[in-house]
Amino acid sequence: MLPLTEYFRTVPGAISGEDRDRLLGACAAGSMSATGRAVPRAFRKASRRGLPPRLHDIRDRVVEIALREYAELPVAEASWEPGRVEAQLTRSGDGEFYRPHFDNGRGTHPRIGLRAVTYIVYLGERAYGGGALRLHPTRPMPRHIGGHRILVGRKVPGEPVEVEPEDGTLVVFPSWVLHEVSPVTLPGDPWKGGRFTLNGWVGRTRNF
Repeated sequence: MLPLTEYFRTVPGAISGEDRDRLLGACAAGSMSATGRAVPRAFRKASRRGLPPRLHDIRDRVVEIALREYAELPVAEASWEPGRVEAQLTRSGDGEFYRPHFDNGRGTHPRIGLRAVTYIVYLGERAYGGGALRLHPTRPMPRHIGGHRILVGRKVPGEPVEVEPEDGTLVVFPSWVLHEVSPVTLPGDPWKGGRFTLNGWVGRTRNF
């Protein structure tokens, strides 16, 4: 099995300061809601909103970089066609977290099962503790869903690797990799220095 460092790529300065400020401007207090009913609050605590269409130009630039970086990973799939792109803005305040999970749901849900690439961009200077992205040792396994051949993850023994949040940094990894977000510690107003991200997924259309 390859070292975990071969399962992800980081790209510092992936977005401009202007784009970061545009994204943060869409994260104003009251514009985001608690994570959906599909994920229990005991499993994930954060707030989010869909990315407004006026910001899709930023998403498109980020996804272009993400796919280029993904293609360089030793664990990347060689033959697949990118399809649906999802994007959202997320913030985490004091005590909020996301337990270990697979972004493609291990292929059990038709809506998310075709996710192939996960991307995250950190927004704003870090003025909080915790909030690291923690990637766990995972082995890919083939599975078929809706006529598509996909990869799903299976946790294997080993120590996780942590990626610390850095303003403007893009993180890219396969959606079958088990990962989590460690609890955020933030005294005071969560809107001043909370953990903000642009994050999303690139799905597949078909296999060759």
